[in-house]
Amino acid sequence: MKRMETRIQISSKYSSLPLFGMKVPIEIHEKESHRERAILRKDCVQISIHPSKSIQEKEAKIRIQIEKLLRKLLLEMLQSRVQKYAQEAMLSFKNIRVKKMKSRWGSCSSLGNLNFNIGLSLVPMRILDYVVVHELCHLKELNHSPRFWAEVEKILPSYKSDRRWLRDHEIKVLGYFYNIDSKNRILEHAENW
Repeated sequence: MKRMETRIQISSKYSSLPLFGMKVPIEIHEKESHRERAILRKDCVQISIHPSKSIQEKEAKIRIQIEKLLRKLLLEMLQSRVQKYAQEAMLSFKNIRVKKMKSRWGSCSSLGNLNFNIGLSLVPMRILDYVVVHELCHLKELNHSPRFWAEVEKILPSYKSDRRWLRDHEIKVLGYFYNIDSKNRILEHAENW
């Protein structure tokens, strides 16, 4: 007899994902015969996981698959956005990496390597563009001097409002990946996000 697919009930925090600032529904399927993965479909994020013994185990599997998908989608988006702005500013970079960082949205090494926080997969595109431009401008100025901010403003005149948005929404965005205490301090990796 063929085993039927089971949909599992999970907490409402897994009902949608604010992917690049757009609310995308999440559809979760529990099925032994498929490999565990998350896929961005036309109308939802579809997550397949193997059956679990507890809700904690199910939610841990869901978190892992969401994070893998976010890394992949963000890296794809960054490759095109970094290339666009690097050409516009006539800058060259070496590598782009997506990392899980508690206290930075991005970083730029003196060797031209660019690192970006996985949390940027949850922000609107204009905010992602601001962080990309910010890090690219560090290729000219490895500091936050007035010259650095002038470079940012040349490319993105609206950077001040974008920077403010990022500051105002930091705790909410990073709360997807970390526990945050009552004083808005980021603690170790969250068991439930």
